[in-house]
Amino acid sequence: MSAPEPKKPQRRYFYSGRWSKGHDHAFVTALAWKAMEGKTMEHPFQPNKEALEFASACVSTLYRWEFRPKTYAWHLDLLRKRYITFKAIVENPTFEWDAENNIVNGTREAWEALIRENPFGDAYVRRGDPEWENLKLIFRDVEGRPVFNGGEGPNVQLVVPEESYRVSDE
Repeated sequence: MSAPEPKKPQRRYFYSGRWSKGHDHAFVTALAWKAMEGKTMEHPFQPNKEALEFASACVSTLYRWEFRPKTYAWHLDLLRKRYITFKAIVENPTFEWDAENNIVNGTREAWEALIRENPFGDAYVRRGDPEWENLKLIFRDVEGRPVFNGGEGPNVQLVVPEESYRVSDE
């Protein structure tokens, strides 16, 4: 399968300015943590104030940088966009997602059609979303069911790569 060349690298779609992959991971992980507690979503795409404050405090504490609330709102919107786009790709039968290697395979024609419909799909031409498992938690989509439904949901593990926790002792 031959995918087209992406217009820009995935990082240029996901991270900008001072917001890095590390900031993104801390923000997503903190929101997922609150989702595990059942405190993230008031409805599928709207986190409650406690979850957003917790996530922003985690980013600020880990990176010693205070972002404005508008920045967090913008990144939350981007997370929604990432979730919706990647979910559409994973559920599209013309693509094959290799979860183990986090790669999406599809024909050039399939990619071109997707990108025409949703230009953000270009972010996934070379690899899947690095935060996909946590995005599913945040937006309440684990095996098609809400994560928190009176204890009847699946047993979900929070995805936190070990290297994300390394903090300098300096």
